[in-house]
Amino acid sequence: MGVWDVVGWTGNALFFSRFFVQWIASERAKRSVAPRAFWWLSLVATILFALYTNAIGQPFLTGAFAINTAIYSRNLFVSRDRTIGLPAMLAIVVVFGAVMWITSGFVPDKYRVSEQTGVWLAIGVVGPVLWSIRFPLQWWYSERKGESHFPLSFWYVSLVGNVLLLAYAIHLGDAKLIAGFTTGPIVQIRNVMLEHRRRRAAEPAQVAEV
Repeated sequence: MGVWDVVGWTGNALFFSRFFVQWIASERAKRSVAPRAFWWLSLVATILFALYTNAIGQPFLTGAFAINTAIYSRNLFVSRDRTIGLPAMLAIVVVFGAVMWITSGFVPDKYRVSEQTGVWLAIGVVGPVLWSIRFPLQWWYSERKGESHFPLSFWYVSLVGNVLLLAYAIHLGDAKLIAGFTTGPIVQIRNVMLEHRRRRAAEPAQVAEV
């Protein structure tokens, strides 16, 4: 097992565990919530996956993971205890960018974008785009509320993007990416169910107030 295999599997393990942390917290709260541990796991896992996808020559996936790195850092900053301040956020971006630049010289020829054509090229572009915009959407809602928050639309966009990325990973035949995107739909569907349940429970209270 090479260095990049270790990086990929480690990122996958953290990626796998983060949603279960969020899932457990949401089940306890009876609504979709974002515990601080979720953002820490997401940040480290996404950095590792960005490095891995950069190493195997998948720029669309790398771009999606890189964008999410900034979003995860911001969510830690807007958390109540201000875990990550602006200087720390900038340091993360600088170090991350430096490592990406250094490792870009070790990209193999196995997965070239030019070899992806037609439907799979479209999926390889649309999947990461949806995967990326879901967190700016979540970021916008969180900034409005002043706390880390998951809107219902976040889970729908996540589900569609996740399914497309899983299909693309299967097309590439990359076990690490396949494992990383397999569990997502289960957690996303469950969070949609929890949010709909919370909204139904809130409706009688709203009617009573009227």
